[in-house]
Amino acid sequence: MKETEYDIYLHYPINVSEDQQEASTTDDWALEFRRYLEITMERILQKTPTILDSHGLEKDVNSIEQDRKQIFDSTAIFIIITSEEAYQNEVYNQVINDIYVSLTTNSDGKVQRVFKVDMEPANAELEHNNLKEALNYEFFEKAGLSKRPKTMQITEQTEPNDLFWSRLLDLSYDLINALSSFRDKPLITYTKSLFLANVSPDQTENYESLKREFLQQGIKIYPDKKLPQDSPEIKKTVTDYLEKCEMSIHIIGERYGDYVSKSEYSITELQNRIVDDYCSNNKNFEKIIFISQKSRIRDGKQKLFLERLRKDATDQTEIIQTNITEFREIIIEKLNRKDKPETPVKSKKQLYYITEPNEHNTLEQIENLCKAKDVSLILPQFSNSIVDNLNTHINNLIESDMLVINYTNNNPVWLQTKLQDSFKVFGMGKKNPYKWKCILFHSQAKEHLVKEHIESFETYDLKQKNTIKAFEKRLKEMIDK
Repeated sequence: MKETEYDIYLHYPINVSEDQQEASTTDDWALEFRRYLEITMERILQKTPTILDSHGLEKDVNSIEQDRKQIFDSTAIFIIITSEEAYQNEVYNQVINDIYVSLTTNSDGKVQRVFKVDMEPANAELEHNNLKEALNYEFFEKAGLSKRPKTMQITEQTEPNDLFWSRLLDLSYDLINALSSFRDKPLITYTKSLFLANVSPDQTENYESLKREFLQQGIKIYPDKKLPQDSPEIKKTVTDYLEKCEMSIHIIGERYGDYVSKSEYSITELQNRIVDDYCSNNKNFEKIIFISQKSRIRDGKQKLFLERLRKDATDQTEIIQTNITEFREIIIEKLNRKDKPETPVKSKKQLYYITEPNEHNTLEQIENLCKAKDVSLILPQFSNSIVDNLNTHINNLIESDMLVINYTNNNPVWLQTKLQDSFKVFGMGKKNPYKWKCILFHSQAKEHLVKEHIESFETYDLKQKNTIKAFEKRLKEMIDK
């Protein structure tokens, strides 16, 4: 596809008149969302995408249909923020119509170009017909005793929570993959490809967690578009995806799920059967099934499905029952072993201490321990050249065996970036997984720690002697391991 003037058009309803008394809740939220989206994508790409939003469209062009279409014809990706308030806005709905008119004449259907950001659960009666098939991302959560859906809060006074950052990362990587179709070369280089099968609703969190981790490890994930609705179309689409992949992963939940249209199977079982057919003609393909240790399956249909899985398993199928963190590490290790010669063992272990300038509260303890254990301690470079600093940082990540992240600046974006970097280097030359990662933090930063299943120690306050001793003990164990 040809390059476009705009990478992204962000659509939401706006206040069109100065005398409008009540501000649009969706409008306010969307402006903050754009700010965080730009930050996240810039961290991944090292450049800010070109984004046009509803305010820019209103300001820069005359609001006649032809002008709008010209803008949309020169736009790669469309993000549409939805809410009940938005769907009741006539101009908002008309612009969505115009977007799809442009897509009808300027899209081959091979690339996902419309992404839906839901501030609240979709209302089937109000939802725009064109958006029913769009790939959606839920930016609401069930909060309080009532478990009523509530939009994730993002204001200048309210820091986003961990779930918001996770969903934003998921969206950002999918946007980047779609944008690559409008470039001469991919924006991200992937070293491996996996088919991560669609799941039943009770396994959405595990699915999102695995997808996020794999993408950050430089692993391409399929499907990269929403699957069709009917069984025959699903079979053709999934088979095409499998041709691009080295293995498939299937997350089995506690519920069987609804039947797929024109099929007698749920989406989970249908994909399993499609992969089994594919494996019969492709003997080197692997199918990995994950069942959580915590699963308590009471659904009769699901019990029968699991019995069939175990009974029909071939040499190409592996069923793993563990926790999601261990399962993720198993898959990454499998992929790292595939088609790669053994990397010579370094004579000396290397520990990379990631910190900001003048924030070395635990450095002395680490220096002493590394010296006693004959471990090389690597420190960040802080020069006047941002490019040199970044190149040194990436090289340090590639060469090191262990990471200690000193998180004392109370900046969740900084922490998230450093964690992302530790995954991205697997697509930039790093061969072996880290033996250990941990985060050092102070009490004020505790609420910002992302849910990355990484060990954390509150060591900023040197009075926390027991915690520091626990960190030193754990560090010794990992060095000796």
